[in-house]
Amino acid sequence: ARRIGVAPEHCIVFEDAPFGIEAARRAGMRAVAICSTHSADELAGTHVVAAVSDYTELMNTDFLESIHVATA
Repeated sequence: ARRIGVAPEHCIVFEDAPFGIEAARRAGMRAVAICSTHSADELAGTHVVAAVSDYTELMNTDFLESIHVATA
C-alpha cells in the first residue's frame, strides 16, 4: 500500500490461503476470501468482507458492488 500511496485501510486483498488472509489483517487491510482450496470457515476473520468460490466470481458486477467500502 505504501509503495502506491494508498492507506492500508483503503485496500482489499484477494487471497486463497490462510497465511495471506492473516497477512492482510496484520497489514490493516480488508480481505476477500477465495475459497478454491480452503473453506470459508478456514479463511474467516473480522476483516474478511466476503468469500467467493473462485476468482471467476469476482467478475460479477453485483459482487463488486456488494464489497464497496465507503471511505471516511
